[in-house]
Amino acid sequence: MKQKKLIIPEVVVLDPGSIKILQQKPCEWKINKKGYCYNGTLGLMHRYLWTQIKGPIPKGLQIDHINHLEADNRMSNLRLVTAQQNQYNRRDVKGYYWRKDVRKWQAQIRIYGKKTNLGLFHTEWDAALAYLHAKKLYHQID
Repeated sequence: MKQKKLIIPEVVVLDPGSIKILQQKPCEWKINKKGYCYNGTLGLMHRYLWTQIKGPIPKGLQIDHINHLEADNRMSNLRLVTAQQNQYNRRDVKGYYWRKDVRKWQAQIRIYGKKTNLGLFHTEWDAALAYLHAKKLYHQID
């Protein structure tokens, strides 16, 4: 009988304890288009490891990668958050855009699902700073 091997992509970062858990069910892990490590049977690696180490993921909560690196599955980089908190931690949220009608940059942020206008700015840089300042104030997770 051929023994299964544990195959993990080189980009994945793990704790020693997590490696031991994965060795208990040797299989091949791959990286999906979004950068998450997954296995067709066990699912997403970060969710699998969380449930094996910390227990079930409570209803209404998700696992967030604190440093935004989807392949970093160390327990110190994972935390439970609501869907809204997980959106706050996204990298690709811009928070500002060009308003052609007034020829200025507008910054805005969502607070509890409601868009809040942060103002109009002459430069993209100023609009980005306004958004980042508001994000720091209103999108705190910890």
